[in-house]
Formats: sequence, C-alpha cells, structure tokens
Amino acid sequence: MRLFISYAHVDKRIVIDWLVDTLRASYHEVWIDESLSAGQEWKPQLVDAIQKSDALIYAMTPESLISTVCQWEVATAVESGKPIIPVLMQARTPIPEWLGKIQYVDFSNGATGNTVAQLLGGLQKIQSVPISPPQKSPQKPKENKRFPIELIVTIIGTILVPILLFLLSQSPNNTEQLTTPTIPTPATPVIQALRDLDIRNGPNANFSSIGILASGTSLDVLGISEDRIWYQVLLSDGTRGWVLASSSGSQISGAQDIIRIIIPTETPTWTPTITASLTATPTQTDTPSATYTLAPTETLTQTYTPSATYTATNTLSVTQTPVPTNTPTRGYPCSGTINAGGGNAASVSVVRSQASGSSTLLSPIRVGATVTVIERDGTLISNTWYRIQTTEGSPIGWIPATYITLSSQCP
Repeated sequence: MRLFISYAHVDKRIVIDWLVDTLRASYHEVWIDESLSAGQEWKPQLVDAIQKSDALIYAMTPESLISTVCQWEVATAVESGKPIIPVLMQARTPIPEWLGKIQYVDFSNGATGNTVAQLLGGLQKIQSVPISPPQKSPQKPKENKRFPIELIVTIIGTILVPILLFLLSQSPNNTEQLTTPTIPTPATPVIQALRDLDIRNGPNANFSSIGILASGTSLDVLGISEDRIWYQVLLSDGTRGWVLASSSGSQISGAQDIIRIIIPTETPTWTPTITASLTATPTQTDTPSATYTLAPTETLTQTYTPSATYTATNTLSVTQTPVPTNTPTRGYPCSGTINAGGGNAASVSVVRSQASGSSTLLSPIRVGATVTVIERDGTLISNTWYRIQTTEGSPIGWIPATYITLSSQCP
C-alpha cells in the first residue's frame, strides 16, 4: 500500500524508527516530507502525495495535534476519500473529539509485536475494501480556505465503508475478526543482530564492552532500559549484558509484550583526573655561639674575670609555587578516527548526506582514516551523528557515532 505519514517534525526520530522502518519492512510504500522536491511549492506536492496514497497514518502527539499543517493534511485526506488511521506515539496525549470516534493503534510503548500486528491487520483490511470518495458539496470551498474542525468531523462521517470496517474490526462483539499476519511467539523474545553490535555491562555507552554480538547471531532478551534504547540480553555463559535496541542494527521477535523495564544498579566506571599541588618549604637555621673569657696576666690584689656570651639565630623560609599546567579547551572542530563499528572491515559504507539513516548514502570511507569533526547532531548514542571533513578541509558528510572514535579534544 501507498501510505502518507502526517507527523510533527519534533517527533521525526520516533516516527522513522517505530512507524516508517516497520512499514517499509512489511513492503509498504511510505511517503514522508523528506521526499519533497527542492525549489518547488510544498503544498501542491503534499496534495499530490495524499491523493496518490491508499491511506493516511496520523502520528498523534501533543505537538502534531496542535500543528496547523497536520490538521490541513488530515482534512485534505478526508476530502480525497482516504482512510485515516491514528497511531498514538506518546502516552497521555489528549485525543480530540473529532478523532475519538476512530479506533487508534497504541505505539506509545514502541513497535511491539501486538501493536505492529494490529496496525498491519488494519491496513490489510482497508486494502481489501474499495475506497469511495465522499460526495462533494455543491459549493466547494476555495483551495486556500482552512477547514474548520466542525467541517472535518462532518466529512469524516461520510467515509462510511473503510472507517466503519476499521472500527468494527476493533470491537469485541464483531463476528468477523481481522486477518492478522502470523507472528511466531516463543516463550522468550529474541534479538537478532543485523550488524556486529557491542555488548556492554550496562545500558550506556560509558559502560565497558564485554563482547560482540556478531551479525546474524541472536540472544534471548531479558528486559529493556527505562529510556527504551538498550536491551538486556542473556549471554551463552549465563551472564548478562546490554546491546542497542535500534531497529537499524537489530530486529526482535517473540513475545515482546512480556519485556519488562530494568533499572540497573551498577554505574559506569571512569578514571578521575588528579591534579598534584607541590609546596616546598625548606628551613635553614644558623645558631652561632661564642664564649669569651679574659684572664689578666698581672698579679693583682683583686681578681677580675669578665664573661661575654653571644647567641645569634637566623631562620630562612622559602616557598616554591609550581607552574600551573594549561588544559586545552574541548570543542569543535576536533579530530576523530574512523572505526569498523565493532567489525573488521577495511572500509565502511555508512556516511550519509544528512544526519539520518534514510538520507543519501555517500562513498565508503577507510577504517583508520583521521578526519575533522565539525558538529554533532543528537543526544542519545543510538541516534547521534557527526558531520566530518578531511583534515585538508574537504567536506565528507554525516557518520553515525558508532563508527567514529573521538579525540580527547572533542566534547
């Protein structure tokens, strides 16, 4: 099916990871605004993409529900007779009244086996039903006129066949159940590596590496980190480790709904920086002592013995102040070295034109090459990209954080 994704730009990361990648893996043709042609008006391109699609998937978050562009895209899809499938991407998102009559798919906990099956089953049901566009009003509003919410609700009510079937498929009293794909569900969920993955002793890149999950191999999944970025896995020797939960590096199968959140008690270790301060205070003491006794040689009737005692003390105190060591400032640009991302290839083909796994793939780059890092995009290790160039200043592109080793001058 041809599917149009309506979403807010602040939600782009989770929309691509949870929706776009999942639908494309199921052989659906997905259209998002990354396909817009530069130098042309964007609104006619969106209208054309919506009209050519079989359905519109609305990624619901607090930001998308207040987006005027998203509301316009939904109204355009309704006017064109396209089914609307709401997908809840964030928990505690207030569902508006005009969408409350349509059954949504709950992806707020990620693309689990049950939610993916529910979404694919709904799409399969819609695909088997011919779509009839709603009847046009005799007085068609002008093209640039914004649809009010009341008009959107009225138009949605006219799409009886696909929406009614979709609603009935979610009802427990419906005698005709959705035909959903058969998904194997072992007792324990399993993660299979699509490329070599580092196994760490904690859910963070700061934890030390304890092994490699080779491409094509799999391990049992015991749980997931609180931020849903790392899976805890059971190793062959009975110990536990953590691997990235990114869909670009692995795929998971089995009973994903039983995966529990695990908060580790261990913390990453690091080597503290010790600054030595030396103070030398030598003390020199000179205490000369002299005693003089004068004895007359003449014989006198009276003996006179003068005595003089002299004591002198000199104390010298010297304080030496060590010269401070200048610490270089960390920042961009800085240097980095290309690595094989846990593998042993001589070169890697991971450089993209933008900080996204779906952007244009550029030429391979040699493992071990030294490059200059210009800037960083992203905060989490699973979705962090660095823009790099040659040491001579020629631009190269964007590379995932997994494939570059930063120097100590990098933030």
